Amino acid sequence: EVTVGPGGAEALTLADLRLLAQADLVIYAPGMPTAVLALIRRDAARQVGEGVPEGATGRIVLLRLSA
Repeated sequence: EVTVGPGGAEALTLADLRLLAQADLVIYAPGMPTAVLALIRRDAARQVGEGVPEGATGRIVLLRLSA
């Protein structure tokens, strides 16, 4: 899980970037900044939502916005 705070893409850690680069599926919150979405691996599947779909496999990352 990666949480995006007020700093957006600039505030992500190296570990966060690695997760996004290795993900097969990224599920992201509505309103996610486009600069953050641009960091997701190009061939990774993307889905707007809050949870992992039933039957999803591979390296899955939940991309959330902080409150």
